[in-house]
Amino acid sequence: MKNWLKQRHPWQKLLFLIVPSVMIAIIVSLVLFPEWGATGTTLFMLVVGAIVGVFAFYDTVAGALGLTSDTPETPPIHVTVAMPTPEPPPLDEGLKNYLDWVETRYGRLDLRGVEERAKKVHKLTLADVYVSLRVVLDAAEEEVDEPDRMAARLERAAAERQTISMRELLQQSHQLAITGGPGCGKTTYLSLIASTLAEAHRSGNVQPVTQHLGLAAPLPVPIFITLGEYNRYRKRFSGAADPVQGTIRGFINHDLQRKIPGLPAHFFNQLLDDDTPVMLLLDGLDEVADDGERRQVSLQLQQVADTKLADYLLVTSRTRAYQGQVRLADLRLAEVQPMSPEQVAELVARWTNAVYDTPDERARERASLQTAIETLEARRAARKEDPLIDTPLMVTVVAIIHDTEHHLPEQRAALYEKCVDVLLAEKHHAVHEATDDLRQWGGSDEDKRQFLALLAFQMMSAGEAAGRTVAHWQMEAWLLPAFAEAYGEALAKERLRGFVAAVRSRESLIKEVDGVYSFVHLTFQEFLAAFYLAETVRTEATIVAVWQQEERAADSWWRETVLLTIGYLGLRSKPTALSLVTQMGKGTRGRAELRLMLAELAATGFVELESSSEATRTLLHDRLAALVSQRGLAVQPATRLLVGDALARLGDRRPGVGVMEKDGLRLPDIAWGEVVPAGRYHIGGDDEAYRSLPAQEIEIVRSFQLARYPVTYAQFQCFVDAADFADPCWWQGMPAEDKDWQGDVYQVQEIESQYFQLPNRPRDMVSWYQAMAFCRWLSDKLEQDINLPYEWEWEVAARYSDGRAYPWGDAFEAARANTIESGIGQTTAVGVFADGGNAALNLYDLSGNVWEWCRNKGADMRDGEIDESGDGRALRGGSWFSHPSGVRSSSRSVYRPNARSYDVGFRVVRLVAHLLITDHCS
Repeated sequence: MKNWLKQRHPWQKLLFLIVPSVMIAIIVSLVLFPEWGATGTTLFMLVVGAIVGVFAFYDTVAGALGLTSDTPETPPIHVTVAMPTPEPPPLDEGLKNYLDWVETRYGRLDLRGVEERAKKVHKLTLADVYVSLRVVLDAAEEEVDEPDRMAARLERAAAERQTISMRELLQQSHQLAITGGPGCGKTTYLSLIASTLAEAHRSGNVQPVTQHLGLAAPLPVPIFITLGEYNRYRKRFSGAADPVQGTIRGFINHDLQRKIPGLPAHFFNQLLDDDTPVMLLLDGLDEVADDGERRQVSLQLQQVADTKLADYLLVTSRTRAYQGQVRLADLRLAEVQPMSPEQVAELVARWTNAVYDTPDERARERASLQTAIETLEARRAARKEDPLIDTPLMVTVVAIIHDTEHHLPEQRAALYEKCVDVLLAEKHHAVHEATDDLRQWGGSDEDKRQFLALLAFQMMSAGEAAGRTVAHWQMEAWLLPAFAEAYGEALAKERLRGFVAAVRSRESLIKEVDGVYSFVHLTFQEFLAAFYLAETVRTEATIVAVWQQEERAADSWWRETVLLTIGYLGLRSKPTALSLVTQMGKGTRGRAELRLMLAELAATGFVELESSSEATRTLLHDRLAALVSQRGLAVQPATRLLVGDALARLGDRRPGVGVMEKDGLRLPDIAWGEVVPAGRYHIGGDDEAYRSLPAQEIEIVRSFQLARYPVTYAQFQCFVDAADFADPCWWQGMPAEDKDWQGDVYQVQEIESQYFQLPNRPRDMVSWYQAMAFCRWLSDKLEQDINLPYEWEWEVAARYSDGRAYPWGDAFEAARANTIESGIGQTTAVGVFADGGNAALNLYDLSGNVWEWCRNKGADMRDGEIDESGDGRALRGGSWFSHPSGVRSSSRSVYRPNARSYDVGFRVVRLVAHLLITDHCS
């Protein structure tokens, strides 16, 4: 009764006591005083009952509820009574509590490093500054008969990978795997979804959902979980008797109950039982670093997809972690693209509007920050370097730095150093009396930087599988010796506890979940590890030894730390940094892949130093070119990709790759393979090859030479930039415009942008007409008979001299060529797959990389005439997008002559009988 009374309103309690008292009083009065009559008795007893009720309420009940004096008149008697467990709040109330929590947790903007102004930046929401990026979305899988599967993929290659805005993504598919690099906005996108849906459910306003997500009612309830946390839960309950424990469903109930007070114990189950639409937002598959554990988590995710547990399923991962057995069969792949300059500008505008107070201040800071970014990127573009500010993370970093420094450092190491300075200095907190106490808690900024650097290096040294997070006990074990050295044995543990408490509480650089610590972004861990090497290890020889230890330089986990070490040393002493890259380039210890990766990292780091040392540039270039050209070099295809890109940035000077000067003109430097002598050869008849010609014997009348490599982007650009590019002589006999294989009409002279824009990669997105015009132009400039090869010439060269299935032999080997089996997913610099060439003729890239236009029509391999028919032309060699059957020497395809694709290029041929000169304009 007492508990029941506690839950009533005071006037309900008073009424509850008065009414029974009045009724009892009336009955007693009628028995004792019948002569008074009903009216008198009633009035009298009403008064008595009211008085009794009031006194009873205040004296007895109110006292029991603690509403009167706390002084007890008699010692209380304690009686233990087993009370039933209170019922959890109903689902409607639980759902409201949950949505409130989601909106607060995922919708509030965290502007660490920005000084608080009158506008109180901590009240801003994610929607205030969010910019919708673009993704490349793979097509949904279609049922295709096996014989036609390759044809379908090749002929729809460009259409399959459509580029769309992220606001359209949920309209395309309800099951998505969203991949991209670090800081590209994957997690931010999930946070936006969660907070926007939560706000719409609470307010009934669906306009933001329509604007940012393209969704309409009925809206799903968002459930956001981190897959790294799920993996720890999964391992904890591995083998549990309850089949739900250890599953995604079990974790969601467990995780939400743990994080949100007052939520029903089986909140997620209740949503499902009530048929409430649900959207699962599963973040960070790459944070499950162990390959085996990642596969186990992927299996759980596949079960979620197969059972249709939720109406929407979105999974995010870094691109390199979402490969092989980890990929989910039923999820469409969406890869987040780098930000365009326009998107960067939009984010800068949103940022400054959010942070600054007055219109004049916003306009001034927006113009200043935008100019700084454009200047930085223009300098990088002049050096043929990729953009630096092309992710939301990097925009955020530079905005923080610009806010405090009013300028931007040009190098990543300098940018990250400034960002760490800002975060350690706690400048994002308002200035008040306790500011200095907060900053000094756990040591000075410099002390914390040193200890965090040691922690970062130890975490990197633990390897990718274990190095993203660290348990509390392990962190103390790593740091205690350093604290003892700095403060003495007596104070070490106390100082260490203060440091851990400080970094855990402030969460500027370190975050903690359930006693497990990690850096707020892997970028800062990588930079601080580089800081440790540069400031603590110090000597170049010792740093190189660190890279060689456990073959770290060959491990992609260490890549960014190596480059940042070079960059950071360059800020302090450029001669020291040059000495380091020179020693790395000369490294001779370890297996081939380690030596090659040391040289590649040295070259990439050197370019970022912006050094004018031609001696160092030449040393690194020649070392890379020599190593990657060795036959029998056992390295991963991905390593060859990186080496080719490093050569491009150094200025690739290998013969046959770049350009030369002749009579004041920039012309392609074509290196020719060995001569294929005239004679009779067998072609076709390969049942395993894609669209092989029938077996037949052909006669080569005149000896010829194929170019050693496909024509590169730099070489084709000589033609595009030539003053006589539009000379009708080169385009004679061709239509002014024509359709491609999709039916789109192109002007024949309209040049498409290179899809993979590095100067030493094959020129892609080029039509047959343009390849033929290039040949005419080059023949004129070099005074040689240069053309596209007929496909029988191409096949004879590829199979020379024993009719082999592949240029290197009869067995396919993924490491020999850039195909879909190599997993690279793009073109590579020409010639980096040395073992994939035809050694007898010194020819490379005949299998994979890009399909190569041939002169003849697909329907008649003898018809090489230029006309306006639009008849399809033959292609040979397969591409990076092709399977083994598509890169056999007899494989062929046919495209319309105006088709342009990111996996199509060309190679040229010249006749060597007297080096005849043909007048192409006669």
